[in-house]
Amino acid sequence: MTDNRYCILLILILLSLASCSVDRDPCLLPKNTSLRIGTYQNNDTSAIISDTFLPKPIWFAVDSPIGIQFPDRTAKFSLLLASITDSCRYAIQPDSAIVSFDTLTFYYDRKLQFLSNACGYTYYFNLKRVRTTFNNIDSVKLTNTEVNSNANSQEHVQIFF
Repeated sequence: MTDNRYCILLILILLSLASCSVDRDPCLLPKNTSLRIGTYQNNDTSAIISDTFLPKPIWFAVDSPIGIQFPDRTAKFSLLLASITDSCRYAIQPDSAIVSFDTLTFYYDRKLQFLSNACGYTYYFNLKRVRTTFNNIDSVKLTNTEVNSNANSQEHVQIFF
């Protein structure tokens, strides 16, 4: 009789432990912060700025063998900034058929940001400046220096070709 009680007690303990496991990620906030970039046509005769759809753009993280090829004819990009340094370099080839490319160096301050107990921490960035080469790029403009996880915020950098 006592063996049955121990078996039932053991089964109840195991069931209660199994019911406490979490099967989903409890974090409901975005953890990644992306630098949003738009490409535009530099039109000196008009005050209207229009998107420039790049035919087959390729971004390369300099000092990394990883290249990011975006879909055909796109004008909006999201790139990650390095959380261990205060600058990050990317090279852009506006069309895979064009041999020349430009290098953009983003300089920023990093800030460790607490999200919640479930999400932990992430980095937010404050853009200070952008340096670029001018093989294909005409100019670069910072439009929003605060890079955070706010998905509704505007783009941070405009690149004019």
